[in-house]
Amino acid sequence: MESLRILVIDDSPRHRESAKQTLAEHELTIASSFKEAISLLTYTGSWDHYLEAKREAGLTRQSPNYEQVDFELLQQFAPPSFDVVLTDMELPVEKFSYEEVRPGETAPLGLILAMFAGYVAVPYVAMVTDAGHHGTAMASALGLIGRRLFEEPASAPSFKVNGSRVQYVHAPLTEEGGKDWGQVLKDLLK
Repeated sequence: MESLRILVIDDSPRHRESAKQTLAEHELTIASSFKEAISLLTYTGSWDHYLEAKREAGLTRQSPNYEQVDFELLQQFAPPSFDVVLTDMELPVEKFSYEEVRPGETAPLGLILAMFAGYVAVPYVAMVTDAGHHGTAMASALGLIGRRLFEEPASAPSFKVNGSRVQYVHAPLTEEGGKDWGQVLKDLLK
């Protein structure tokens, strides 16, 4: 397999270390939070710059051709060229706009990151879970679209977002207990 530019997002130090080991032959960028990942998926490294540009342009959802204008604006802050984004499904919630957040709370922010990666045309994207997330509402709901997800990872649900292939997968674990990101990548590229 040729070397790919891969962004891995996971809040667990064990899983980030596992990414370094199981994806060593690739050009790897690792983020430990939602906000850091969004910044890496924008050219300027700042989601705040993109939002400020939208405000300066007076762009609102009621603006004519909102989606097209928003997409063109986003391209000014286009992502560095990643071939693959692999993101943990459940990530800690952090204050990134005006919402109220509770310390220690997690949410299925991996789904948002996967949709955003597709929106900015990263060709391959996987939302990844492990045994620790099976009890969440989001993991249960996504399990409905692929009941064989945990028994047959190669049959994981796959769908398109803006031409990007997006999958929701259960990560096998390495002997050290970290996610086997290398196997997730192989299954995603099949």
